[in-house]
Amino acid sequence: EVAISVIEWIKLNIKKLIIAGVIMVIIIPSATYALSTIPVLPMGGNNDWAGFWGGYLGAIVGGVITLYVMFKSFQDSRENQERVLEIERLKEIKKEKIQFCNYIVEQFAILKENTNWLIAETVEYTKTGDLEIRNRARESNRKEMRIESIISIQLSIREKDSNYFGIGELRNSIGLLMHMLYHISKCSEIEPNMLHKINHDKINELKKSIFKDMEDIERKIIVFIEKNLDFCK
Repeated sequence: EVAISVIEWIKLNIKKLIIAGVIMVIIIPSATYALSTIPVLPMGGNNDWAGFWGGYLGAIVGGVITLYVMFKSFQDSRENQERVLEIERLKEIKKEKIQFCNYIVEQFAILKENTNWLIAETVEYTKTGDLEIRNRARESNRKEMRIESIISIQLSIREKDSNYFGIGELRNSIGLLMHMLYHISKCSEIEPNMLHKINHDKINELKKSIFKDMEDIERKIIVFIEKNLDFCK
């Protein structure tokens, strides 16, 4: 921070520093020489004047070199500080992304398990009309919706984060899966005395589509993890 403040001060006062340099290098020596030529204020012979010039210019050159070394040191310090901060920032991004990828895998595993239960219980209800199975199917559906909402919210939060890749595609795939599950869950809303009207062939087709969608989401999660963790290397 000290290095940054000094550099910023030099940038803000560059004109003043140039003027001061001109005064020190040109005006002051010239004025001193002019005074030395006045008989009232003699400053000795040529050797004395040469000694004065040598000492004066030596001090100026030494001061300029010292200032340059100090400026370069501050600049290097600033660059090193920026590199350290960037490394720390990337470490934090990597840590957060690993945690989020693990979270997505865990939540999808729960989602997949609940999907299997929802389908099994719903299909069983359509065949038996058992109200206890119907209630279990409805409970599985509520759990399914809750997990999907949590995953979608977490993905939406990070969708505009430029550090992540493939968020939108993954979120859309999960949304499509939930749309399919919504249709099959509606079967548990049918009253037992109306179950004979259900087309089981369509239900089987819907099951196949849902399982295919889940496999597709699994592949996309793998790709999502590979892309995002490869960025952190």
